[in-house]
Amino acid sequence: MRTIAITNTKGGSGKTTTTVNLAAAAVARGKRALLIELDPQGTASKIQLGTEHANMPIEHTAAAIFGDQVPPMEQVVMTTKHGIDLIPATPALNKARHEIAERGLHLLRIRSMLTKGRAAERYDYVFIDTQGAMGEFLNVGLFSADEVLITSDPTNESLICVGNTMAMIEQVNESRLEMNLSPLAVLGLFLNKTEHHRKGTREALDDAMQADKAGYIRLLATTAPLRTIQQEAVRMNTPVVLHAPASDLAKSFLALYDELFVAPIIETSDREPKLAVVTHG
Repeated sequence: MRTIAITNTKGGSGKTTTTVNLAAAAVARGKRALLIELDPQGTASKIQLGTEHANMPIEHTAAAIFGDQVPPMEQVVMTTKHGIDLIPATPALNKARHEIAERGLHLLRIRSMLTKGRAAERYDYVFIDTQGAMGEFLNVGLFSADEVLITSDPTNESLICVGNTMAMIEQVNESRLEMNLSPLAVLGLFLNKTEHHRKGTREALDDAMQADKAGYIRLLATTAPLRTIQQEAVRMNTPVVLHAPASDLAKSFLALYDELFVAPIIETSDREPKLAVVTHG
């Protein structure tokens, strides 16, 4: 089982859309996927996956994970109509914010629940949709995952936030080592809302990394264009990968899944990405 947090400290970076569609791509490829939402707005749960959100009992949402005891995984997991298992978020998650801040062990609650629930026997992938701002729920996501994918559009403003995000990940990794956790592996940067890599993106990204004293990040070959079909998919409460699988946007998310998990790209000494020979199932 691979556990991946999708993140950026800037809101509107496409992380929720990417998370939902990566999970949908996994299901479309015949894999088992769990999506954990850690954004109290519940965009993934309510808007993109169409769950009955308004009257959902707290004990069946992500908020229950941060109560007095870690709940059984079955208590908080629901299966959506799209075949994606989901731990939904509602505004009730906001009540857990102070608990997480005051009791650092809450950072490991999701890891504990997944272990006790034998999630590795049930899922191939766990995707964690983090909150688009620095804070407790972003920290929880980064401590819960083993890998992290950063999303962004190709504007300079957003790329600067990628530098901020990478710097935060480095700080989290220092704390993870103190807690006997392996450092997060950064899968790379996925650009969305664009037709192609904007000229100078690599240079602008390197400048952002240097400004934040952050490390090098791989720019993924796959990008996602800005398409109105995404708005239509949202209105239908369905991931675009399932709503319009023949669209170029859906194909972009399927290609992203393949790039990350089927034929992953490896880094070479000259920083030019090349396809790995060994594939993952």
